[in-house]
Amino acid sequence: MELSNQTKGILCSLFGILILCPDTLCLRFLGEISANTMIFYKYLIFGCTFLFAYILKERHNVFIAFHTLGKVGFAAGVFFGIACLAITYAFINTAIANVVVINAANPIFSAFFSWIILKEGIPLRTAITAAVSFAAIILIFYEQLGSGSSSDANTFGLIASLVTAVTQGLFFVLIRWAIMVGDNPDMVPCNAIAGFLVVIISLCVGQGEGLNDITGRQLGIIFLESVVILPIAFTLLTLGPSYISAPETALFSLVETVVAPFLIWLAGFEAPPISAIYGGIILLIALAINSYLAMREEESAHQKDPNTETSTDTLEKGKYDPVPPSSKTMDELDDANTLPNDRGDSESPSIACVPSVELCTTVSAHDDISVNV
Repeated sequence: MELSNQTKGILCSLFGILILCPDTLCLRFLGEISANTMIFYKYLIFGCTFLFAYILKERHNVFIAFHTLGKVGFAAGVFFGIACLAITYAFINTAIANVVVINAANPIFSAFFSWIILKEGIPLRTAITAAVSFAAIILIFYEQLGSGSSSDANTFGLIASLVTAVTQGLFFVLIRWAIMVGDNPDMVPCNAIAGFLVVIISLCVGQGEGLNDITGRQLGIIFLESVVILPIAFTLLTLGPSYISAPETALFSLVETVVAPFLIWLAGFEAPPISAIYGGIILLIALAINSYLAMREEESAHQKDPNTETSTDTLEKGKYDPVPPSSKTMDELDDANTLPNDRGDSESPSIACVPSVELCTTVSAHDDISVNV
């Protein structure tokens, strides 16, 4: 059975974020390591992994794969790199609860940018799910919320958290926009752009200090993250907006805030508070209901008219065509308006469709047709 676009988008987004969850656990196993050292090696290996993968895939056409991203795809990679860097500095400078709660607003920013840039309306169910999810995140981290000093470092961490929420929301929208304006380009290479951008910024900030202060064990953990966990997770998350809206993709990123604390607990670290259990249940139920309703809506639309294409159908097939029908040549219009009998076909009755006007009339082979275009 062929999966619907909505189902594909949900599965890509869900499995992408579930695969990403162990990344938080890997950070705990790293132990004492400077932020710039960790960022440099993590995203250098991450970027090289995608670059090497596309060298194997495209061979001599690897630069073409990056060229087809276009300006919008390149911008998506830049904003994704900023998000990766910002969230790292946010965790370093302020309490985890502050970072997670602020970052939980990224579906809201995604919905805003989707409305401004793509002119996509946000379904009421998605808006309600975003509000419920945000409330669930606050419940999970309520006791820790507001913790942290009043120092400049804490303020910087809060600002970095907000930057993360904005840039992550914008990233998902730009991915979807790039697919709309391009010939269904492969957006996965933008992850390599993000990785190398983070490396360049970390070198400028840290000036290369402490790069030798890393053990073989730490390098092995970072290698596991950057070669296995992050590439698979971010590839799936990049594919998500190809099938579902950007806000819906962003909503699934909140699953990590529920799953990651339990993985940390299972690994022998601190146990999650009871509020995390209640909030997690609310969040998962809200996402499950939203996904179920979305799939039902798509199924109902196809049952009413099997030939109707949703916006995600158009994106997947690369049928986005900004050229209006009126710009077609007269030869093309004449050919389109020619009846089947004029082409030597003998079937009757037949359908005459004029593409420049929304008119489709059933006629017999001997009827005279007059259409004013």
